[in-house]
Amino acid sequence: MKKDYVISGIRMITTFMIIFCHTFEQIGFSLENNEIIGRIGNLLSAGVQIFLILSGYLYGKKKNYFENICKFDFVIKNFSKILLDYYVYLFLVIFPIYHLLKPQSITYSSVWKILCASHTPGGVHHLWFIPYILICYLFTPLLFDLKVYIKSKAKNLISLVKYILLIMLIECVYSIAFKSYFNSAWINSYIFGFFLPDIINYIEKNRQKSYIIISIIIGIVLNIIKKYIRYDFQPTLENGSLNWLFCQYYINYSRVFFAISLFVSFKYFGNIILQYILNNNKMRLKSCITKILDFSDEYSFDVYICHMIYIKGPLSLLNITSIYIVNILIMLLVTIISSIILRDICDIVKNLFDYFRNDLRNA
Repeated sequence: MKKDYVISGIRMITTFMIIFCHTFEQIGFSLENNEIIGRIGNLLSAGVQIFLILSGYLYGKKKNYFENICKFDFVIKNFSKILLDYYVYLFLVIFPIYHLLKPQSITYSSVWKILCASHTPGGVHHLWFIPYILICYLFTPLLFDLKVYIKSKAKNLISLVKYILLIMLIECVYSIAFKSYFNSAWINSYIFGFFLPDIINYIEKNRQKSYIIISIIIGIVLNIIKKYIRYDFQPTLENGSLNWLFCQYYINYSRVFFAISLFVSFKYFGNIILQYILNNNKMRLKSCITKILDFSDEYSFDVYICHMIYIKGPLSLLNITSIYIVNILIMLLVTIISSIILRDICDIVKNLFDYFRNDLRNA
């Protein structure tokens, strides 16, 4: 199957969004006390939701996926892929560094929670993403079954959207009723992304641009309102009250909608840019871009894992000099190097595991 470099571009843009989200928040809210920079960083935090939408979208595009793949094997394979990088990073970086520099952050009880991905030490708290992507992979086989049912019932775009919103509502109610560890809005990002290919198929191509423009406008309006609610109105409410909870749900789902609008925009306009490059025989430019995107595809997850400790963690590099641009460039360079090393170590561990597993089978 031909590689979709537009998806690769979205993945790379999203990775940078997340890095600069944390960078601007740290500079804006902590180092310089500049709230404008901090709020820009908070706006870029929609990158995580785009990642979840993208993950769901890629599986939602697959047809008859489980005809030749066991559902249990699918879950084990994806869990192994995520947890290998996570555990290698834990044992080689987080546990040693925090033991030396912030021993009070790692207790015997917290170690078990960290290993179970239900707790993250301050400074690497971005790893909350790990249990979320794992739970999304866990119920992906169910989403394929639901898709088959919905396709047999939904005859138009409106009925399809109704079924999708019903699934998202059920997930939200479940989270509230059972006081789930998971934020329903982030799980629903994945669910919506999974069904997004079907939504797109129901929309005529000549109308897709209009829908995207409308979604962008709505996303901007929702986030303008979110700014007022988050920074001005919600802080005046009692923490945990009904009004406070309503505000929190609004904040979360406005971010999800913003992420959806950004994703479909990147996908639509990315296709236009890619076609322009191909149609104008800009092969040298295409070759350069594809090499960058191939590198991003290989290391983006490890970049996500590695970056935070150099921004908000005990190895923060954002105040290493008096020039923030220099600090940011150093942080990016160290993050990329760390990611390459982590990926190489994980490949070695995986190859060793495969070797011993095959050796035991042949014994």
